[in-house]
Amino acid sequence: MIPELQRAPLRGRLRFHEPAAKHTPWRIGGPVARFYEPASAPDLLRFLQVLPGTDVIVWMGVGCNLLIRDGGFQGTIIAPRRAFDHIEKIAATVVRAGAGVRLPKLARFCAQQGLGGVEPFARWPHTVGGALQVCVSREGQSLWPLVERIETLDRFGASSTLSVATLRERGFPRNAWLIAADFRLDAGGASLSGSNYCGSGRGPLFRDARGRRVNELIRQAGLDGVRCGGIELAADDANYVHVKQGACVGDLERLVVRIQDGVRAKLGVRLERQVQLLGRRR
Repeated sequence: MIPELQRAPLRGRLRFHEPAAKHTPWRIGGPVARFYEPASAPDLLRFLQVLPGTDVIVWMGVGCNLLIRDGGFQGTIIAPRRAFDHIEKIAATVVRAGAGVRLPKLARFCAQQGLGGVEPFARWPHTVGGALQVCVSREGQSLWPLVERIETLDRFGASSTLSVATLRERGFPRNAWLIAADFRLDAGGASLSGSNYCGSGRGPLFRDARGRRVNELIRQAGLDGVRCGGIELAADDANYVHVKQGACVGDLERLVVRIQDGVRAKLGVRLERQVQLLGRRR
């Protein structure tokens, strides 16, 4: 417990020893020492000023690609969805979206503005920050080619605006988090149809490898339908899972290793895990 946090005039929700399972569509995960959902950007800045500089901080969007191991995480998770859920058109073909904006919302807004390019992501459950910060890709698609510039916030509350050209040259700044992005889009966007996003909201287990879909690699290796504990590969797409009652993150971790070993042994392909795992094993 950090006494300064208990006394700080913070808006939003700050919880101690919070079960991560309550904040992710996976519905599994161990306790987090500190879990903060700021009400606004100024509240987040106050929180960062009070938090000890040695504390480990991780940002979480909607938890599609982030899991806390069953033994828990001793650092701090910041969930900035409410504080950075803004979106606006800033030029004829440029839209600025905060890190907390979910991709279905971004796609709807762009379609209403007559702008195209975001339609492929309308059924992704991720936030803008989550999709970009961890370079999420699905079926060879990524949100990054649409990005013109980003705004970041570092551990001490200092913000920076960086162009994509600068990012290519210098890389993503260390100890900083993406809080907004500008997207350069096409005039004359296509209309959207169907639900906001598909599936359970959980992200894929692995990134596509050598231009080949992971689903096909798993099936070719004879691993479709594999199950570890309460985690089972989905029948319609083997890069996704069903989470049964009583499952834990340890089950998922064992399943991931089993698939990686099997695909490498049968096909000579190394699968890169897309789901991030943090904290201690139980």
